[in-house]
Formats: sequence, C-alpha cells, structure tokens
Amino acid sequence: METVQDGGSLADQPEPSPCTTCPLRPAGICKALFATSSEIGTLRQSFGGANPRQLIHAGGEPSRYVYMLCYGWVFRIAQLGDGRRQILSVLLAGDLFSSRMIFSESAEYSFQALTHVRFARFDRSDLRAAMAANLELFDAFAQVCANERKAADELIIDLGRRNAEERIARLIMHLAGRIGERTVVRDGSYPFPLRQNDMADILGLTSVHVSRIITKFRKAGLIEFSGGNLRILRPQELAELASLTRGAIGAA
Repeated sequence: METVQDGGSLADQPEPSPCTTCPLRPAGICKALFATSSEIGTLRQSFGGANPRQLIHAGGEPSRYVYMLCYGWVFRIAQLGDGRRQILSVLLAGDLFSSRMIFSESAEYSFQALTHVRFARFDRSDLRAAMAANLELFDAFAQVCANERKAADELIIDLGRRNAEERIARLIMHLAGRIGERTVVRDGSYPFPLRQNDMADILGLTSVHVSRIITKFRKAGLIEFSGGNLRILRPQELAELASLTRGAIGAA
C-alpha cells in the first residue's frame, strides 16, 4: 500500500497559507493555535494530501510532525497480523490525528484516508514550545486529550455492552453531530462516505450484520442513503435508540 511521504520543508510557504481562509480557523484547536501566534511567533507549517484509501502514516514509524486534518475523512486504525483491522476513530476536518504525536515521535496506530484529504503538519518542537509559553494553547491540547479518552471509553462500552442497533444508531448520530459542527446541513442530509465494511470495522460487527440493520432502519423510515449522503428522517427516534431511552426496533 502506498504511503504518503512524511517530508516537506517547513520553510515559509511561497504562497499564502490555506489556513488564512479556512472556515475552521475560528474554532477548536485551530482557534487556539492562531490566536496565540502573535505571542509565540508564527508556527511553521507544511501541507500534504492523500487519495482515498491511501495510508498516510504507518503505526510505529517515527515522525517529527504533528498532523492536523484540514479537509476530508481519515481513519485511525489498528491492523492485526492476519489482516483484520479495528477502526479506532474517524477523523474529520479540524481534528488532530492523535494527541500522542505531540509527546512522542511515533504514533502507535496507523492513519488512512477514507476520502481525498488535505492535512497540515506542525513541527513537534514548535508545538511543545508554544504549549509551554501559553496556557490557553496548553488547555486546548489538554481538551483534545480528554476528548480522545472519552471517545475511547465510549467505544469500549459500545463493543462490550451495546447491541448492533444501538451501536449503529450511536455512530450515525455521533458523526451527524460532528459533521453539523463543521458544515451547513440541509434537510437533515449529511455527507457520509462510510461503507458498510467500514462501519463493521468500527463497531466490531460483520458487514452482513451492518447491512441487515441499515436495511431495518431504512424500512422503519429512520434514515435514507443516496449518493454518498445520509439523511436522518426521524432524528428524535434515532437519538432515543442511540441513547437507550427506548427499546430497539427489533431483535438485532
């Protein structure tokens, strides 16, 4: 599998940084990074991209950079020796690939593009110096770490205790909420490039089982898929199923 080369000069860009016009700049970790740039000096950046299903960074490989996703969808994955994989998280625009990369020269797990993606690279030493110099930035990165831990805990609960319907409903509602924070949602329709085998590898299910539950959701009038988009038709009922406040549609 082709891997994106972990290189590129951190010298000043010959053209203006795409961050200057990025709609995500006023929010999240980007807001903290650039709000403090006048105090800590401009953070050096380089940029890269990847094609769908391309491996961006292999687990265990050293890197001097901390990656941030600017556009597209990326998986953080654990690959087992027999080829099976567990998708540990789905990254969307504005997400750090992993907070671990702030403190370690290697990430334990791999990162793979789901769609066409663009990402920014920050030198680890720059970020660590900036965090030491600015409490607001330190707090922002601490929140990223806390959010990653919370997501990991939720995944453990999903895999250990929730049935297939609950897992899939929670995944749809979780991603819909995150997408809605980043883009304009029209008529309850969200970009949703996940395939059924991707959902299976996130939720510890088989593709056949995912297909069966998605079909059940469609027939119940909860959701519809069309052209890589997901439309939530009855969000309240799907949310109730995801949060376990009501019974499932049927046996999973």
